[in-house]
Amino acid sequence: MGKKGKKEIQYCFRCARRATSREHVPPLCFFPAKKEGILASNDYRSQLITVPACDIHNLTKSKDDEYLHFIIIIHFENSPIAQKYFSRKVMRSIKRRPHLVPGFLKDNVPIVINGQPSLSFYIDRERFDNSISHISRALYYHHYKKKWGYDFIVHTPDLFKLRGEDADEVNLRMQKIDRLSDGYLLEEPILGENPSIFQYKIHLDNEIPSLTVKMVFYSGFTTIAHSSSSLSPSTVESR
Repeated sequence: MGKKGKKEIQYCFRCARRATSREHVPPLCFFPAKKEGILASNDYRSQLITVPACDIHNLTKSKDDEYLHFIIIIHFENSPIAQKYFSRKVMRSIKRRPHLVPGFLKDNVPIVINGQPSLSFYIDRERFDNSISHISRALYYHHYKKKWGYDFIVHTPDLFKLRGEDADEVNLRMQKIDRLSDGYLLEEPILGENPSIFQYKIHLDNEIPSLTVKMVFYSGFTTIAHSSSSLSPSTVESR
């Protein structure tokens, strides 16, 4: 009898540690399960993207995943799917763990959007950007089976700055970056097996090198992550 082949050792998509699990990209909590009854005919958890990950870059970041999900799912331009998912799943979780609310809705201020009452609040921008960068690195690994070695700048045209003398300037700049990215990514295909939940475009320029990832969550919330060799090398060790 022949010897059984050894199982190939996989390493984390972000560091040199051995992979202990598969990281969902974006996190699994973004995708409604069938039991939620959002749309009975759809399984939003089919054909999800996963990458090999160590415990540090998967299992220990569940709170950051919840934070990112909450910020994105409450966006006022999201689809009815997001609104149903928020009311049926996210609000139920908050009722069970009310201590989550102060962290998410710190210093909220009532505002009116399109004639409807809403809330504005501060977010932990570093925490948000780190989570989006994490997803961008995972998508790069998914496509190219290599680790991306530079930091990201995250642009968020759907996060508005409401206070400060430069608020209008900052918001207009974000909208301009959004339009420019559309032109830059025009020839790239729209990817994602569950586009009503998550879709993206990715562009790699090997000459610079540079990487641009544009993501749309729930057909409403857009964020753009850009990285190039002109930025700082990533502090995450590679293999």
